[in-house]
Amino acid sequence: MLGLTCGGDYMTDKRGQMRVIEAMIACIILIFGIYMTSYFSNILVIEGGGELQTISESIAKVIENQGLIKKVIQVIEKEDALEKERLKSELKSLLESLLPPETFYAISISSGITGQNFISLTNMAGMNETLMEKISLQQMVTVSFPVTIVQYKESKLDVILIIDRSGSMNEKEPGDPYTKIYYAKEAAKTFVDCMNASRDRVGLVSFSDWATLDCGLTNDFNLVKNKISGLVASGYTNMGEAVKKANDEFAAHNRTDAILAIVFLTDGLANRPCPHYPKHVYTTCPYAKSYVLNETQKAKSNGIIIYTIGLGADTRSFDEELLKEIQTNGYYYAPSGTKLKEIYETIAKDLLSLTFSVDYDIVIITLTLARSK
Repeated sequence: MLGLTCGGDYMTDKRGQMRVIEAMIACIILIFGIYMTSYFSNILVIEGGGELQTISESIAKVIENQGLIKKVIQVIEKEDALEKERLKSELKSLLESLLPPETFYAISISSGITGQNFISLTNMAGMNETLMEKISLQQMVTVSFPVTIVQYKESKLDVILIIDRSGSMNEKEPGDPYTKIYYAKEAAKTFVDCMNASRDRVGLVSFSDWATLDCGLTNDFNLVKNKISGLVASGYTNMGEAVKKANDEFAAHNRTDAILAIVFLTDGLANRPCPHYPKHVYTTCPYAKSYVLNETQKAKSNGIIIYTIGLGADTRSFDEELLKEIQTNGYYYAPSGTKLKEIYETIAKDLLSLTFSVDYDIVIITLTLARSK
């Protein structure tokens, strides 16, 4: 069983086994890849032969051994036109260094699964009609080589913790020796300890009457935990502005190679801003509820995943249906503050499982060589 250490605790619930499952999937993919490579090897045709065939096979091996195929795939994924041209130049230099004089070539590297052409290169455009007439079938060869590519990728995480610090967070749930804000802060700090400072960033937004960005996205986790420790509960519940603050922070400091996530905790009802209600009203305000729905929809449209946590023994004290509606990756119910640490650890594990992925392809190198008599 796979576990994950967070804040000194060893976590062993089922979500923590995600990496084991993905590793098993990778093994299955690899076995399938070997089978498919064998299959492609049997159906691909070699036209021509002799010395040029031997040269073609040697070139394909050099391309594979020098890691050029993985470089090509990475460049295509990044959609970097300049890097693609640089790679084509590198491939051209390699071919010309390996080929005999007056040898013409056409090479393509493509996906055997999707058919996508990753890169093509040729010098046959320079062949004139006279030279073409001098080429015989014995002096032209086309060879295709299947290469199985399995890439293990680890993504970065950018997570913003949104914590309710309204006045009700100063209360204790039945049976809890400490206040809800105390347990919320301890659980949030445990979550931060689960992250990888060399790769991940964490930010903090808190809210009551107004929301504040207490700490922007950073890998200085001690700073984040100090900001969490400094939270003081008072006031009403402005959920919408809290999500807006998170959206603004992601927009200002976005990393295109990171998974973006919000972990949202509240024990109350959306009641601020509420321009049409008396100031003392604590119940749900339609305007405030609409605000949070609009902001979470913006977050979702930008690819931000959202976890929500409802805190309180009496589920009528917070809008459980709202929390279920705005989440994308899970709603969690904490009947008491003591349950928060376990919930934050579970969410941390779920996020960490998303950072690991396996990409698989069968890449076909098709190489045509020709030379005059």
